[in-house]
Amino acid sequence: MKSLVKITAAVLGLLVLLIAVGIFYITSVMDPNDYKPRIEQLALEQAGVVLNIEGDISWSLYPWLGMETGSIRIAYPEKPELARLESAQVSLQLIPLFSGRVEMSDVILDGLAVSLTKDADGNVNWAVDKTDSAESIKDSPSTSGSDIQTPSGNSQQDVSLPDLDIASINIRNARIEYTDLSENSRIELSDIELTTGRVALGKTLPIDLDFNLRQFVGAETILEARNQLTAKLDLSSDFQQISLADLQIKSSISGSQVPANLPEVSATTQLKVDLSNEQINADAVQISFGPLKAAGAMQVNDFTEFNMNGAVNVAAFNLKALMSQLEQPLPRLQDDSVLTSVAFNTEIKGNLENILLSPLSVTLDDTQLNGNAGFNTSSGHITLALKGNRINADRYMPVDTSGSNTGSNSSSTSSSGSNTATTSGWSRDEVIPLETLRDLNLSITLDMEGITISERNLGQPGITLVAKDGLLNIERLTTQIYSGSVSASGNLDARSDTAKTQLKAQLNTIQIGQLLEEMADTDVFSGQFSANADISTSGQSIHSMINTLNGQASIQMKEGVLQGINMAQTLCQGIQTVTALGINPQQVDRSTPFADLSGTFRIRNGVVENNDLTAMLDAMRVRAQGQVNLPTQSIDYRLGFTITDNLFQQTCSVNNRLEGLELPINCKGQFDTPPAQMCRPDTSVFTQLLRREVQREVQRQVEERIGGSVEEQIRERIGGEDGARSLIRGLVR
Repeated sequence: MKSLVKITAAVLGLLVLLIAVGIFYITSVMDPNDYKPRIEQLALEQAGVVLNIEGDISWSLYPWLGMETGSIRIAYPEKPELARLESAQVSLQLIPLFSGRVEMSDVILDGLAVSLTKDADGNVNWAVDKTDSAESIKDSPSTSGSDIQTPSGNSQQDVSLPDLDIASINIRNARIEYTDLSENSRIELSDIELTTGRVALGKTLPIDLDFNLRQFVGAETILEARNQLTAKLDLSSDFQQISLADLQIKSSISGSQVPANLPEVSATTQLKVDLSNEQINADAVQISFGPLKAAGAMQVNDFTEFNMNGAVNVAAFNLKALMSQLEQPLPRLQDDSVLTSVAFNTEIKGNLENILLSPLSVTLDDTQLNGNAGFNTSSGHITLALKGNRINADRYMPVDTSGSNTGSNSSSTSSSGSNTATTSGWSRDEVIPLETLRDLNLSITLDMEGITISERNLGQPGITLVAKDGLLNIERLTTQIYSGSVSASGNLDARSDTAKTQLKAQLNTIQIGQLLEEMADTDVFSGQFSANADISTSGQSIHSMINTLNGQASIQMKEGVLQGINMAQTLCQGIQTVTALGINPQQVDRSTPFADLSGTFRIRNGVVENNDLTAMLDAMRVRAQGQVNLPTQSIDYRLGFTITDNLFQQTCSVNNRLEGLELPINCKGQFDTPPAQMCRPDTSVFTQLLRREVQREVQRQVEERIGGSVEEQIRERIGGEDGARSLIRGLVR
C-alpha cells in the first residue's frame, strides 16, 4: 500500500513537473510571433483579407491564460484599409476551463478604427468585387464535392454556449467612419469609449458609452453631436430577448447647419427587444429639449415591415423662450403673450413607408386644432387635415417698425408711394417661386370656426389644397365675410418656365359698404354685392399677371346706394340753372339709391370691357359702357341716366318733358384720380333742353296775342299754299 502511494505521488509529481516544464517551454522558449506569417496566410486563404500583424504578440499561461497584441491592420486585397487595432488584451483562468466555465479578466481593446470608403466610381472597401468573390468561392476547398452539406427538414442544432464570466469589457479610443468620395462627404463616430461591468449570463450588465458623431461636407463640419449613453443590459440565454432598463441618452449638438447653443437633448426609456417575435417595445419614453418636454411610448412589430404603434405627448411649452435659447429670437409681435403655450399630442401608426398621426391635437395659445397628418417616406407626400376654433392672426403679426420716421418724411414717402402706381406701373419683381412650388408634394385640408386678419373677421374659413410635381390645385377656398360668402377654386401650374394661373370665384351678397369702410375708409357704395369670375393669367410678377389677364366676370348689386358723387344734387342744379324750374338743391338727398345693378365683363390682356352695365335708381335708369385698362391703370366709362318718372319723387320735382331724356356722365382718368374729378355730367344736354323750352314759350306767347296758331295766321295772310308759292316766286325774282 505504501508503495502504491509512493508510486502515485511520484506520478503526480512527474505530471506537475512536466506541466511546469511545458509552461516554461511555451512561455520562455516558444515565440508566438514566429507564427504571424502563418496566421496572416490563413487569413488570406480562409477569409480573403490581408491581415498585417505589425506589433508583437505576447502571452502568459498561469494563473491566467493571457494574450496581448500590438498593432493589427485588415484590408481586402488592393483596397484601402478596412480596420486597424492598436492593441488588445485578453486573459482567462485555466482551472475553470476544465469544468466548462470561461472566466476572463478585463477585455481591453485600444485604438480600434473601422474605415468604410466608397470611391468616386462607387467601389467600396468592405467587400470584394463580384467577379473576385465568385472565383474565390469556386476555388475554395470547402465548396467541393462531399464537403457541401445541406440541412434536411426543419431540424436545428441548439448552440450550446459556455458558462461565460468576464470581469469587464473596455473599448478605448475607438473610431468608425464612412467616407463617400462621390458626394465629398464623411460621417464618423469618434472618441468611442465603452465600459461595462461584469459580463455573465443571467446577470444585469451595466453599460457606459460615450462617442462623438460628426458629419462633414468637404472640410466643413455641418453636424457634431457629443453623446452619452447609460443602460442596464439583460440578455436571455439564447440571446433572443434583450432588455435595456433605465436607458438614458444625452446629446449636445452643434455644427454649421444647426443653430448655435442648442440646449442639451436627453431621453430616457425602458427598451425591450424580442428577436424571435420581431418586436421592440419602448415604454416610459421621456424626451427633454430645453423647455420642451415630451413623453410617450412606441411598439414595433415585424422587422421587415417595421409596423409602428405608439403615442407622443408634448406638454405645453414656451416656444418664444425656446427660440430665444436657440439664439433665433422671433420678431416683436403685436401681442407679446402669444407663442407662450404650445402643445402637441398624437398617436403614431404606420410602417417604414407610411406614417400616420391620428388623432392629432395641436394647441397654439387659445387655438385648438384637431385632425390627422400623414407622411409617405418613398414619395415624400405630406397629408394634413385639421379643424380648429377661432384664431386671431393679427396677434401673431410682427410690429411694423417702418413708421419711425418723422411726420414730414412719412408724408413724403406716402405721397411718392401713391404715385408709384401710375408713374412706375405694376411691379416686375417675381412673387411666385417656381422651384419651391415644384418641390411641394402635399395635400392639406384646413377648416376653422373663424379667423381675424387685419381686424377683419372671417367666418367658417376653409381650404383644400393639393400640390404635386409643380401643379398646385386649390380645390376649395371658402369663407363668410361682410354678411355674405366667398368661394373659389383654381390652380397654379409651375411645371414650365412661366407660371400659369386659373381662378374661378363667387361672391354672394357681400355688404359692399362694410367692405369699403374697412378696406378703403370710404362709404361711396353700399348694398348687397354678388359677383362671378372665371379668369386666367400667366407669369411670376404682378406686371406679367396683369398684362396677361383674360376671362369673364359678372356683377350684381341689390339695395345699393351711391354716396358722395351727389348725382341728384348735380342734376337738380343743372336743371334749375337751364330751365329755372324753382328747384332748391339743398333739399336733395346727398345719395343715389340703386334698386338694382348688373353687368357682364370681358377681360382681354388686362383690359376689362363692359357694354351692358345697367342700374335702376330712384325714378332713373342707368346704362353704362366702357373699359378699365389695368395695364395703364386708367378708366374710360360713359354712364347714361334716363329719367323714367318724377325725378327723385317730391324732393326734386321737374317738368314731365324731362322724362325719357338721357343725361350722360363721363368718367375718365387714372386710378388715383379723385372720384369728383373723374366723373362729371355732360351739361350740353341742359343747353339743348333750354333751347327747346324757350322755343315753346315764345310760340305760346305769340299765339296768345294773335288769337290762334302762328302757322294758321301766316297761311291766312299769304293766301294759303297758293299764296305761299306766289310769295316764294316773287322773292326769287
